Order: sequence, then C-alpha cells, then structure tokens
Amino acid sequence: MWRRLLCLTMLLALAGCASKTTPEEWKQYARGAYLQGVADGKAAEKCKPVVVQNTIMIAPHVAPACEQAKVDAASITEVSRQADYELTNNKKERSQTLFRYLELGGKAAK
Repeated sequence: MWRRLLCLTMLLALAGCASKTTPEEWKQYARGAYLQGVADGKAAEKCKPVVVQNTIMIAPHVAPACEQAKVDAASITEVSRQADYELTNNKKERSQTLFRYLELGGKAAK
C-alpha cells in the first residue's frame, strides 16, 4: 500500500515538473487578456453610433479612429487565440507569441 502511494506521489511530482509553461508566462497571458479587454472597450467606445437626420451612423470625424480601433482589437483577438493554443500545448514559440500579444495590447490600450 505504501509502495503504491509512494509511486503515485512520485509520478504526480514528475508530471508537475514536466510542465514547461511557467507561472510568469501565465501572468503575461493574463496581462495580455486585460489589455485585450481594454482594446475591445476602446473600440466599442469609439464606434458608438449617432443619429443624424433619422439615420443611425458613425460620425464621419471619428470613423477613421473607429476603424483603426476595430483593426487593433481584431489583431489582438487573433494573437490571443494563438497564445492560448501555444501556452496550453507547451509550444516553443509561446514566448514570442506572448511578447506579440503584450505588444499589440499595449499599442491598442494607449
């Protein structure tokens, strides 16, 4: 009985040590997710429609900023999917993807 318990404990310890993803990488991923939320909120705020002569539209003077905010939010969303996949599956490229995720998030959150 003790032998089985000891073997199971050693197996679980080895399984925990085999994980390549560090807590710091998960913290960076959480920071990126926060910045992604900021970018999505910024896009939603900039793209609020207005009513002009019974027509609902985005004001012409904010349309370029709205489009840029939408593009930034979409690019961060795409990188977030890739970062999630690479962190979950312990891919080698996860550090570059996390860096890109934080870079895009920082740019969009300005």
